[in-house]
Amino acid sequence: MANSVAGGSLLRPAKERMARAESRAHKPAFILLCGCPRSGTTLLSRHLGSALNIAVPDETHFIPHFRRYLRLWGNLDDPAHQRDLCAAMAAYTKIWVYRGMRARDPDRLIGISLYPILERMKPVAGGFQQILQTAFRTYADGIGMPFYGDKSASFEPENLALYDSSVDNLRVIHLIRDGRDVYRSWHAQWFGPRTVAEAAAMWKRHVEGRRLWARANKDRYFEIRYEDFVADPHATLVGVAQFLGIPGPDADAAKDVLGSVLSGEAGHSKLAEPIDPNNTGRWRELPLKDLKLFEFVAGDTLKACGYSVAHDEYLVAKQINLYLRSRLGLLDQLFTANFYLRRIRALLPLIFRFLQFFHISVDALARSITRGSSPANEGV
Repeated sequence: MANSVAGGSLLRPAKERMARAESRAHKPAFILLCGCPRSGTTLLSRHLGSALNIAVPDETHFIPHFRRYLRLWGNLDDPAHQRDLCAAMAAYTKIWVYRGMRARDPDRLIGISLYPILERMKPVAGGFQQILQTAFRTYADGIGMPFYGDKSASFEPENLALYDSSVDNLRVIHLIRDGRDVYRSWHAQWFGPRTVAEAAAMWKRHVEGRRLWARANKDRYFEIRYEDFVADPHATLVGVAQFLGIPGPDADAAKDVLGSVLSGEAGHSKLAEPIDPNNTGRWRELPLKDLKLFEFVAGDTLKACGYSVAHDEYLVAKQINLYLRSRLGLLDQLFTANFYLRRIRALLPLIFRFLQFFHISVDALARSITRGSSPANEGV
């Protein structure tokens, strides 16, 4: 009898996981494409749309941020509470499109964002999950695609558990690019980390955080190396389709929505061009001292992802020197505006809800922040 009870208790979690998996298999997946900034997530999301009919708007960022403070909106079965939440998410999205993107023509980007959908959103039954599903489904229907999802490539990697508790039937596609190439690309942008140590630590957090979630959710996680994607895009897209259980690549299936809009922006100037299989290994052009420091901070993660590391054995004196440089490099971020702006952005849902308690329009705040957005104001 004891063995029977023990066996039952051991089998029950496996049976429950199988039941949940079978239940998820019959529901439309919410697809999350994630990766470190400058890892090629926008390029991949463009091809997910044009070849696999997966509608991915320009990354929203708001899902994990609002999930943290969701209780402040109370019972979302109350239409008034739901309208307040949607108004706050719309204001957040508008600020991101106009200010965060520093777009040359922000009004064009509205067409690939959820802002107009959230602004006109009517109350739905089912709470936060149903609100998100309706918003993303509406976006997908608007551009004629049967599947939908989001993209997350923020500098501070969000816990995937926040997405998992926000949407139904989550499927994660994780794009990893050699961190040294990511740093090289960051170095050329206004928004990138200022030091090698900060870049290496941030890339390491991104990769290891997503892989940690994957260990407990193997059936819902699909990992792609950027280098493999650009070498053979078709094979990558076939793998994605098989993972999601959807039809394979079809070049005539859908229009190139993201490419047509974002290719005019400075950060995505080559988006509409053919994929360049040689756009890898550019990190070799970096100064040797930068390479050594990056590999000192993130070498173990680079090797775990299958990347070769040239500098991983040092004398004690050199190790001490690299350690001190890495500590100083991480400290340096505390003196940059971007470090604090990223944290303020994460607090926007809390700020918006505070304003709503005092009946202050968050839309008016968003309009005041975005007023005058133009190329001349990019530095604001």
